[in-house]
Amino acid sequence: MKARDILKGGFSIRIGSGESSFWFTPLPGSGSLLHKIDNIHERDLDLRVSDVFVDGSWHFDIMTTTIPEDIHNHLPGIFINPILMDTYIYFQGLPFG
Repeated sequence: MKARDILKGGFSIRIGSGESSFWFTPLPGSGSLLHKIDNIHERDLDLRVSDVFVDGSWHFDIMTTTIPEDIHNHLPGIFINPILMDTYIYFQGLPFG
């Protein structure tokens, strides 16, 4: 077993400024939206989390891509902090020892 496989489940994204990709960033509790949406319009490919999550709520109306209602309902509220970078953090203890 590789260390990557052991540690992989303990990492999560911490959204800071929201500069990460809206589609590729694994949002807490939801994972990456890339594989959950059938057709992403090319105009929306460069959207960042901070483009879609504004003033404490999701604004899907800015997109050409349709986000299904079941995905709307499962996206968590997040906190955008413009002075922090989006980064991965390790949140679990090691699974041995």
